Amino acid sequence: MLDPCWTAYDKEILYAVHDVTPMVKNGANVLGIMLGNGWYNPAPLRFWGKINLRNALSIGRPKVKAMLRLTYSDGGVEVIATDENWDTAPGPIVRNNVYPGEQYDARLFRENWSNPKGDLSASKKAVPTRGPAGKLVAQQQPPVRITDTIKPIGITELKPGVFVFDMGKNFAGVAQIKVSGNAGTTIRLRYGEDKYADGSINLMTAVAGQIKNSNGGPGAPAVAWQEDSYILNGRGAETRHPRFTFHGFRYVEVTGWPGKPTLNDVVGVRLHSDLATNGTFTTDNEMFNQLNGVIRNTFLSNVFSVQSDCPAREKFGYGGDLFCTAEAFMYNFDMSNFYSKVLRDFANDQRPSGGITETAPFVGIADSGPGEGSGPLAFRAVFPYPVKKMYDFYGDQRIIEENYPALKKHIEFLRSKAKDNLFDKEDLGDHEALTAKSIPLTPSVFYYLQVRIMAQFASILQFENDRLTYSKLADEIRTAINKNLIRKAMENLRWGPKLHRPSVYGQGFPKSRKRKKLWHY
Repeated sequence: MLDPCWTAYDKEILYAVHDVTPMVKNGANVLGIMLGNGWYNPAPLRFWGKINLRNALSIGRPKVKAMLRLTYSDGGVEVIATDENWDTAPGPIVRNNVYPGEQYDARLFRENWSNPKGDLSASKKAVPTRGPAGKLVAQQQPPVRITDTIKPIGITELKPGVFVFDMGKNFAGVAQIKVSGNAGTTIRLRYGEDKYADGSINLMTAVAGQIKNSNGGPGAPAVAWQEDSYILNGRGAETRHPRFTFHGFRYVEVTGWPGKPTLNDVVGVRLHSDLATNGTFTTDNEMFNQLNGVIRNTFLSNVFSVQSDCPAREKFGYGGDLFCTAEAFMYNFDMSNFYSKVLRDFANDQRPSGGITETAPFVGIADSGPGEGSGPLAFRAVFPYPVKKMYDFYGDQRIIEENYPALKKHIEFLRSKAKDNLFDKEDLGDHEALTAKSIPLTPSVFYYLQVRIMAQFASILQFENDRLTYSKLADEIRTAINKNLIRKAMENLRWGPKLHRPSVYGQGFPKSRKRKKLWHY
């Protein structure tokens, strides 16, 4: 599903290889390809009312480059490649997007379209066209596959013709329907992660791009909820699930159904990159086991070509999310090929002066970074830190060697932006802080972390001059942080009524300690 994986198409294009030997038969054969928009032809939605993916990504109309390579028993090889001799025709998928969803009109389906008996009378010859400029690279990242089907645990009819299916768990994927009805009947499916008190779906939990108040730009819906639709052909039982989208959801609202659906008529189709399990965790405490299951479920809902922050609203490969969870992912799954691809994504979108973007592929977001469209210090730690974790877990030095030039350029960019070895300008800081954000402490600490890791890489690769340079720089940054940020903050802390809160500290502290310094350095 959704093959090949998403990349910066002006830099790198992945191609998938399939062994079709069992499918080839004596006589006539037909190779059929169904094209969707995918990430290459995004809808012109303005995320948060301002970020249009079409302005940042390498984009274009759907197109295909493929070949069938035949090796005969006598050693001969024949290649049948895409060219102007191929036939093309419109299909039944009349609209598709990885965000809002997919519309399928079964009346437009061509019987036997991909076999020798197919009707190609209305087809047109393919037209040669220029593709994106990226280098063709074999896709080694685990592909997105259907990994499970989930049967709903309940149905509620909110009002006549409006049904809410509860899948019993939150996951990423789509809904599959099995239905019979008259031709032209339209069934709509809308998705959400939660419900309101009256039992209706809270569609706002899965709104694409935070488009909730007509701020999505020309042609965008007032509210960009996730919706799939299916128009029946009226030829008996029809079973269908979308192919070119995915959603994050637990609940599905169904309208337009002929009659009343049953629990067997709608099922969840779970999708994610098919990662191999690398580790398991069980205890005699059921709460911990359940928590671990929820964590793994969340992880798998966020691996679709990139490691995303959510499978519904944004679906972007944020560096901050990956940095925080890379080690946990590696304890659970084999991430070697997945993270190798993700690291190339960040290297491909590295800014000319060395800055690392907040997301990869870069979608135009640069929250309080040090310039040139690069991301804040914590988010850009996604580049050196997962490289280190990959080396720690898998012992393959090549991951450092391959990324070292880009990593060095990245550190030198940070070095040029630092002031007296600190970052005292605007930064995103602790993105999820519950109190006032500690800027410049947070970006400066992440600067120190990345330089220290770089010194370790130089040591592993036996680049002695670089090791000395970055070790010295790391020491200088640490000294500046301690002297100008931590020590000054500690010297200003004193015991007082605002700090002495029994509700926080339980039994409180003896009166004799109230006037003592909180910290000693």
